Amino acid sequence: MLRSREFLTAEPHEFIDLGTNTARFRVPLKRVKKRRSLIVSLSDLAQEIVNEAISLKDGKAPYVFPGKVDGEPIDSKTLGNAVRGFTDPKTGKVVRQGIWKVLGMKPWTPHDLRRTSASLARGLGIPKWKIAQCLDHRSGGDEEAPPVTDVYVHSEYDGEKKEVLDAVAKALREIIGQPPRGLKLVA
Repeated sequence: MLRSREFLTAEPHEFIDLGTNTARFRVPLKRVKKRRSLIVSLSDLAQEIVNEAISLKDGKAPYVFPGKVDGEPIDSKTLGNAVRGFTDPKTGKVVRQGIWKVLGMKPWTPHDLRRTSASLARGLGIPKWKIAQCLDHRSGGDEEAPPVTDVYVHSEYDGEKKEVLDAVAKALREIIGQPPRGLKLVA
């Protein structure tokens, strides 16, 4: 449920307690909208993806999700091209079909995945205020806390965020199923 710029340049040291029920991702301030503290609880599915990506790292780049250029991360333009496809600007010919086209889906963007996750969570009965926390949408704190509390409390809603993310991960597992045996992510 993160913004792409918040996770595309993730480094292994930003993940805390992987393999536990309290695993988290600490997003550096420079990558967070409004430059505020963002610590994200990780569902089992998210941990699985991160662990697989880390195991595939070749050591050339510090990033969990390296791009094609040595030492560089995947950037949002590359991610968008993977989703939408890529057309040669000179010839206008399709160089590579996008994920949505290959899967026979209506067009979508990487940012649409945030809305999809939020909608899925809401459909599972998760209250909007908990979903907002996972999206890092803050309206000045919850009903019991004044806005200034956000400056002091950095671990608020961890349990609630984990509940939302675990529910979304479970629903995604039901949609996509288990990965085929021996399937590896390709960097």
